[in-house]
Amino acid sequence: MPLTVKELDALKPQEKPYRVLYEKGLYLEVKPSGAKSWVFRFTKADGSRTWMGLGGYPDLGAAKAALKAGKLRMGIAEGIDPLAAKREEKQKEEAVYTNTLRKVAEDWYQYKLPTWSAATAAKCRDYLDKDILPELGDRPITSIEPGDTAGLMKKIENRKAFNVAKKVRQWLRAIFSYAIAHGLIRHNPASELTSIAAKAPDAVHYPWLPDTLKSFVDEQVSQGSYGTNSEYVRELIRKDQDRLHLRGLLLAGAASAPAAPADPAYFEGLRDRVRKAAKDGVRG
Repeated sequence: MPLTVKELDALKPQEKPYRVLYEKGLYLEVKPSGAKSWVFRFTKADGSRTWMGLGGYPDLGAAKAALKAGKLRMGIAEGIDPLAAKREEKQKEEAVYTNTLRKVAEDWYQYKLPTWSAATAAKCRDYLDKDILPELGDRPITSIEPGDTAGLMKKIENRKAFNVAKKVRQWLRAIFSYAIAHGLIRHNPASELTSIAAKAPDAVHYPWLPDTLKSFVDEQVSQGSYGTNSEYVRELIRKDQDRLHLRGLLLAGAASAPAAPADPAYFEGLRDRVRKAAKDGVRG
């Protein structure tokens, strides 16, 4: 017969630790300090005998300890090593807090980096550091829900940064897909963001741009991540680097467009100067 609660409580400490059998394989260990805890003794697959701690007494009562021991015996009968299973469970719990969105995003970024142009890499780094990671970076990736990613997108759209929102949606989906492929999560909380994306205002075109500059802008848009020419032109004007100089170039094109065609050499030089500004980092 198993010991009663009264008998378990009455066990006194001795000079050395000792164990009292409660039921098959389940013992209550009493330490010289008086602390009591449940331990389970079982036979491993290689035939050796070993111990496994189940929890302290009386926090873990006798009935619950017996239930734990019974489940372990069932697992052993099916060939499961309870110590190995316990280690695996602990590793999974630790991974929940280790694999934050920040860590997974950094791993994904490094994985993608060799395939990107310098401009794409810089843009992604900028959006990670300014938009994605400050909001969600320190969260365990398993804890992030669709509502969290939708909230992030709402904040970006409220700034009227619709091009940023478009790229952030794309990159969030890619980061979570990367996590799924590595077995870190089961579902992508960014997979449906396009269905709730705010509609960007109609693009404002720039008919005053000279043809040579239009060609350059078209080329940059087709090679980059800008949805429209007007987004790219606004980006050129907005950037701090060489801001006044570049604005002057664009306004010069605007002033001359209504008049007769200017010297082709001038516009070719204008195209080269804008290209140089873009390569030097104006485009970001």
